[in-house]
Amino acid sequence: MPESKQPEGRKVTVNFRKSPDYRIFSATDIWGGPTADGSAVFFHMTIDHFPTPSYQTFAANEQGQVNLGDVKETITAGDIEKELLCGVMLTPDVAIKVGNWLITRGTELKGHQK
Repeated sequence: MPESKQPEGRKVTVNFRKSPDYRIFSATDIWGGPTADGSAVFFHMTIDHFPTPSYQTFAANEQGQVNLGDVKETITAGDIEKELLCGVMLTPDVAIKVGNWLITRGTELKGHQK
C-alpha cells in the first residue's frame, strides 16, 4: 500500500467549547497535595472569608415577637472559613505545565503593574 503524504502547511483546527458545568471562580488560595497513590496532584481552589454564623439567638418579648436587629448571641465555627470552590486533579506533567504557565502569566502581569 503506498504511503500517503500530507500536504505541506496542513492546518489542524482546535475548537474550544465550554462544558455545561463551566464556571468561573475567584480563588484566593489553594490547598492540597499528592494523591494517596502518588500518581497525581490534587488540590482545591479556595477562597478565605469570615465564617457565616452557624446560628444566632434573639430574645422574644412578652408577645412572642422577635426583634431581628437585637442579636443576643452569634455562634460561628472558627475564625476564618476556607471555602472549597472546586477540586482539580492533574498528572505531574500537567501540574508542572500549568504551574509554569501560571508563573509566566503572573510575572507578565506583575511587570505591567509598575
